[in-house]
Amino acid sequence: MPKKENYTALSDEALQNMSDILKILAHPLRIKLIFILAQNSATVSDLLKILNVRQPNLSQHLTLLKRVKLLKTKREGKSVYYQLSHPEIRDLLESINEITKEIQR
Repeated sequence: MPKKENYTALSDEALQNMSDILKILAHPLRIKLIFILAQNSATVSDLLKILNVRQPNLSQHLTLLKRVKLLKTKREGKSVYYQLSHPEIRDLLESINEITKEIQR
């Protein structure tokens, strides 16, 4: 059985890092990107076909997610594929979605 962490003893730095990740996630397009990339890795071209956004806007969002290490890239030939670094983030967003549905009832 995994050891339970004492969350009341988290350092200020750890709490700030958590807050930073939550701030980055707090945008509808970035949430959508997480759900899309949870299914399959994708190139910017792939994502542009799915989303109704301009390329510079998409690149900004991908850069933010990559900066906090929620995304990683993999090069295959001339293509760069984005994928989740931590698939568990999808679980977090699914839980938030369920809570949102409950609150809206």
